[in-house]
Amino acid sequence: MIVLGLISVVLILVAINDFLFFRIENEYVLALLLLYAVGYVTGVTDGNLGEGLQVASVGFLITFMLNRYGLMGGGDVKLLVPLLLLAGHNWSLFIFYVSLVGLVISVVYMLLGRRVFFIRRRLVRYLCFRKKEWKKFWLLNFALLSLNRITKRSVALKHCQGDTLTQEIPYGVALTGGSLAVVYGYFSG
Repeated sequence: MIVLGLISVVLILVAINDFLFFRIENEYVLALLLLYAVGYVTGVTDGNLGEGLQVASVGFLITFMLNRYGLMGGGDVKLLVPLLLLAGHNWSLFIFYVSLVGLVISVVYMLLGRRVFFIRRRLVRYLCFRKKEWKKFWLLNFALLSLNRITKRSVALKHCQGDTLTQEIPYGVALTGGSLAVVYGYFSG
């Protein structure tokens, strides 16, 4: 149960960082891989390791090709591997949940339009100006790992050039939402 709780915490941190900064840090991916390994050894996570590696490999290849054509970010590609391992033999259910969460996020982005961008920009600016005060809190620094690696002139603060339909959507939020649905499916069932 502790492993599932830690996995959930890391997934929420990934979603927050991806929404705010469009970044998925390697530390989060490594933490998920480590938690998967601990869960697999202790019997908490479900599935066959061989099948999980096959599904994760195929998923990585497909998303790598999407990345090559600019349809998906590199962070989402690397995040997908531990998430598919966590999903195990429920990978099709994971893909369904990711699609469902992605649909909801897309509809919210279309309904709110540029307001999503302005909310995100306001949050990032607030966090940037508070960065020095929070240096002493290591947990907060880990939670907002991307904040420590951006500058005020980064992509997170640029003005949206396109219309509502050309806004970038943080796929990492959909990936983590699908993973949480699968993880809590294990927990409840």
